[in-house]
Amino acid sequence: MFTWKKARQFVFIRKTVKLNNNEPCLFYPDLYGYKVIVTNMKGLSPKEIWRWYNKRCNVENKIDELKQGLAVDQTSQHEMIRNAAFMWIKALAYNLLNWFKSSLMPKGHRHHKVPALKRVLINIPGNIVGNGC
Repeated sequence: MFTWKKARQFVFIRKTVKLNNNEPCLFYPDLYGYKVIVTNMKGLSPKEIWRWYNKRCNVENKIDELKQGLAVDQTSQHEMIRNAAFMWIKALAYNLLNWFKSSLMPKGHRHHKVPALKRVLINIPGNIVGNGC
């Protein structure tokens, strides 16, 4: 049986499920969605823990951006050392891209994710220039 060496606190969050137009479900007014946070943080109330974790929900968006923009979920080599090197290159590219966005891009483009930046910086200028014929 699995045992933890430190005590954990479970925080259950219950929200009423709403339809797409932000109205409660007509046929199931007591329909709820649940989330659970498991933490070893001490001295915080469940509400404080929820607020602390809720601020970090953007991490999932960053993971999706890494998967779509830099293909970090794909390993193309048959050797671990090569895959590790590719992951380090992708991590470096992502950090350089974030630096590029925050320091050199106009304010209107700083919120763009990797696929949008590829489209704006590579695809559109490539379509304008053409193939030289």
